[in-house]
Amino acid sequence: MTEKKQLIGWERWRDPIDRTRLDFKNRLSDFDSKYDDELDEDDKLLPEDHIPIIMTPVGLMPLREDMTPGKTFNFWIGHTTFRITQYIRDIIEGVDGVEVLDICTPYRMRVGIGKMFKAENVRTDIGEAIYTHLHSGFDKDIV
Repeated sequence: MTEKKQLIGWERWRDPIDRTRLDFKNRLSDFDSKYDDELDEDDKLLPEDHIPIIMTPVGLMPLREDMTPGKTFNFWIGHTTFRITQYIRDIIEGVDGVEVLDICTPYRMRVGIGKMFKAENVRTDIGEAIYTHLHSGFDKDIV
């Protein structure tokens, strides 16, 4: 029987909010300006000082240009050829530099790497830690 090769492929996470926020803001101002004559000042769609907020793993964050998740965190998407079990999740969370871990599917994860760490080193350390587990001969996922 051929041994299945366990791999992790990495790609930079693209922040959907960062790209669409400006478009939303432009559409909102277009809508607002079309109906300006019909609205009193109190009836405006959004006040000028309104700052949207989003929920993140570290709490609520204002959604300003400089505070979008893509600029606050160094996110990477990891695609695997093996299932990301609870034990593997624990291994990843134990790697120095892993600040945020979201399991998206059984084969995909989003990892936030701390600003003081080199992303390439953390990704390598994650791969080595998992590889050590997968080839240890003792499968703790069954326990």
